[in-house]
Amino acid sequence: MSAKFDLILDLRSGSIGVCAYAREKRAKVPTCLFATRVRIPLQREFDSERGLGNLAAGIKNVFETLRKHVPGHPRTLAVIIG
Repeated sequence: MSAKFDLILDLRSGSIGVCAYAREKRAKVPTCLFATRVRIPLQREFDSERGLGNLAAGIKNVFETLRKHVPGHPRTLAVIIG
């Protein structure tokens, strides 16, 4: 698939999600090509190094999974932090 697509990366406390979608000129809504969400371990006490490590590992995980289902490079990347 060499279709042009865009990405949304959704970072929440406890999970990371990604959605690849395509926009067609005549369509009113975009088409979801692939979406996934993975849980990341919550911490009992705040530890910034461990938290960033878990976040980085989770982002790597969702992007590796995405690459298996939607090859190519996205046109845009939107990041939602919630």
